[in-house]
Amino acid sequence: MLKNLLADIFYRTFRKRHESPASSSPSHLQMKYQRGGVIVGILPPSEGDALKEHTLEILKPLEKLAKGIVFIDISKDDWLSNLQKACESPIWFAISPFGVGELLPTSEGSAIAPWASADIPFLRLFGDSPAYFPSKHVQDYKNSINVYGHKEHHAYFKKWFPNAGISANMPLFPFDRIEKQRVDFHLKSKENLIIFPKNGNCPERLKDFWRRSLPPATGSLLLDISRDLEARLDDAADTFVEIEKYFTNLDIEVQRDQRLFFFLSAQLDDYLRRVKSTLIAKTLLDFPVTIRGVNWDHVSFSGKQATYDPRSDYAGTRQLIDRALAVVDMSPNTSTGAHDRTLRASGRYTAFLTNQQSFFVDNFTDHSIFTFSFSKDSIAERIDFALKNQEIIIQIGIDQAEKMRELLTIERYTEQMLTTLDACALAMGNRPEGTQVFVDYAHLNI
Repeated sequence: MLKNLLADIFYRTFRKRHESPASSSPSHLQMKYQRGGVIVGILPPSEGDALKEHTLEILKPLEKLAKGIVFIDISKDDWLSNLQKACESPIWFAISPFGVGELLPTSEGSAIAPWASADIPFLRLFGDSPAYFPSKHVQDYKNSINVYGHKEHHAYFKKWFPNAGISANMPLFPFDRIEKQRVDFHLKSKENLIIFPKNGNCPERLKDFWRRSLPPATGSLLLDISRDLEARLDDAADTFVEIEKYFTNLDIEVQRDQRLFFFLSAQLDDYLRRVKSTLIAKTLLDFPVTIRGVNWDHVSFSGKQATYDPRSDYAGTRQLIDRALAVVDMSPNTSTGAHDRTLRASGRYTAFLTNQQSFFVDNFTDHSIFTFSFSKDSIAERIDFALKNQEIIIQIGIDQAEKMRELLTIERYTEQMLTTLDACALAMGNRPEGTQVFVDYAHLNI
């Protein structure tokens, strides 16, 4: 989950590194924009190398249009020399989760924005609500492009942030994909394996934090709203709306205090995810399934049928998906689009079982077979059905994969990416030769 990324590791890494003088500095970088040039991915370290793998999948449709893709791991000592080498070629655009690497710290203790200075588009990838790390969503430079994987998160950004640059809702496609003939469906039936590749977290610990560390009235506010939301877990609730209602009922006006709203919204969003994931995990304990990920110490596996695998490496999860009968998923409090676990599963022709969402209800006639409500009975019923009906679930996985490829096409995604990048380059660059004399907008602050 992207929200688990320590986004500030980039700045902490360089702060520590620059306690002693550096031999070179990003100030010396010479960058030049060229459409179709090199694509530069700036990556922080991440659990299981997931961010690099996701970013690579995102870039695959554009690879044949570019002169190459270069990844810069900012946790490595040679990050700057690798970036300098990449800059020897013209650059098409840079891309990173949370916009890490948009600002580069110098050996003098300052920071520069070389991509903006060179008019190079910089794509910032977001897989979660802007309530998480809200400062990362602010567009300080015109070359900043915010890309959201979920429509709800893009709407959140447009409503509560000053939109200084281009932003887009860009749903992904079935990725990490293989051809159907490469899938061993007999192995799926034979092993009868169901996996839940998800990091956990304890909801009760978060409520303890509210009681212990927040002002009493604020803690009570969160506890009251969380109880109401927990009673209707199947709703993809807008936490901002729920917070606004609470204060309005007390005739208190706080809507203009974004810092307060972001904090409260992030607390509630995080709590709902913890409740949902814990409910799924505790239900799965009674079945021969594998729960894979970290932070599950609040769930006891002792004497249960479920197996706990604390690893979360991307490659290992891919191997499990290939063997699995089905992958269990839950959305990040969204409903209108597909989540990455369903995209990975359908990319490998493996069935997914997920919570009821408008995306699946509206587009899949057989959605009732693979979707559940957030109740122990509903989740257990879907898991039990899958384990006892392997051939049906295998066919469901094939149908899901084909439907997802039809709904979320690489062609549509590529069109969105190219249109977004070209629009940014035009807005950033010089006026094209031959443009009418009355077009002179380049330096307006509007």
